[in-house]
Amino acid sequence: MGKWSISLVLLAIVVCGSVIFFGFKNIEKKKMPIEAYIVYLDGKKIGTVESKNEFDEFINSKEETIRNTYKVN
Repeated sequence: MGKWSISLVLLAIVVCGSVIFFGFKNIEKKKMPIEAYIVYLDGKKIGTVESKNEFDEFINSKEETIRNTYKVN
């Protein structure tokens, strides 16, 4: 084997090793799915929230705005 052949084999080993190492490293970083809520108004998506409490707070703030606008309880 010539020096070019040995260099190519070593380069292939390094490249394959890097792909395997970084490939498995990225698999571990994948996040688990989270629960989220999509909010619709009149059939149109207006946003997403990550928790039911956040959704309830959003609805309560909108209700308060409507009550203040129309001066109702």
